[in-house]
Amino acid sequence: MLRYLIEQLNFVKAVRCVAGLTAVTCLYSFIFATPNPAHLPHKPDGGWLSKRTWFDTDVKDNKAFWWFTAAVAFMFFGFYPVFFNVEEVSTVTAAGVL
Repeated sequence: MLRYLIEQLNFVKAVRCVAGLTAVTCLYSFIFATPNPAHLPHKPDGGWLSKRTWFDTDVKDNKAFWWFTAAVAFMFFGFYPVFFNVEEVSTVTAAGVL
């Protein structure tokens, strides 16, 4: 998006447009995203240097987390060709090399 906006507008206006879009989507999530009321936050037992204070060690037993992690990993594997190969193939095809 930024590359095409830089061509259409100048660099400063393109960055402002992308920053505005990012701000709007972040603001939307700040307003409408609510924490899960069923989740009980843990209290930092053992002080600030405790492993449990910084890492949720209960996640190893949560199947939903592992399925979500696997889904995100496969999603990025699916986006990899789009991000890196489609643009290159389209420019090579448009140049008449293939």
